[in-house]
Amino acid sequence: MLLSEPVHSLISEIHRLFDLAEQEHSLCSQLSRELVSPVINELRYAGQHLLRALSGNCPDENKKIDELKKAESHCKRALYDARDTECMYLIGEALQFIIDYKSVDVSDILKTEPLGVADAYEVRREISVIARDISSIRHMENNDAMREQGYALLGQRRDWLRSFINLLDSKSDLLTKRKRQAGRKFFLEIMGVLLSSAGVLLGIMAFPESCQSVAKAIFQY
Repeated sequence: MLLSEPVHSLISEIHRLFDLAEQEHSLCSQLSRELVSPVINELRYAGQHLLRALSGNCPDENKKIDELKKAESHCKRALYDARDTECMYLIGEALQFIIDYKSVDVSDILKTEPLGVADAYEVRREISVIARDISSIRHMENNDAMREQGYALLGQRRDWLRSFINLLDSKSDLLTKRKRQAGRKFFLEIMGVLLSSAGVLLGIMAFPESCQSVAKAIFQY
């Protein structure tokens, strides 16, 4: 089948986007199998439009290009859905770190990594920026001129989240040990406060008896 240059160019772009979306699909499936169904659906729709464009039932050049553009759009949507879904999943993982380590000093474990965060507070700040960016990117969906820029930014945010979660995995033993140490320290501090309070309470309870003893000694004198 001889293809015109516009058709050949569109098919090449669909091929590129389809491969990227499949890669994202694979990455998502490594996190959770429940994350991949929207991506599969979009790629299936892309395949349907591609087959229609290349079948003998679509001899008209304009209709062929229209079907190919629809296939391209579905591939882009699959790519976006995969990155967006993965970002939201990874944000959940990062938020769990914030909850677990909000009172634990782990700066010496994290600060040597090139991610720009050293503690739970800084991770929360970064996550807030990423969540805001994702919200903005979703609004770009209706703006063709900004959509590609949004896809690229979403990929950057996804890469940061993935690097951070990989960092947590690689440092899990150190982080767990630090959390246990912090827990023991907190327990000892609480016990110290309780013991101090008990000593004060016993002193107060013993104070009237001491006064009576002193008074008795004075009168006897």
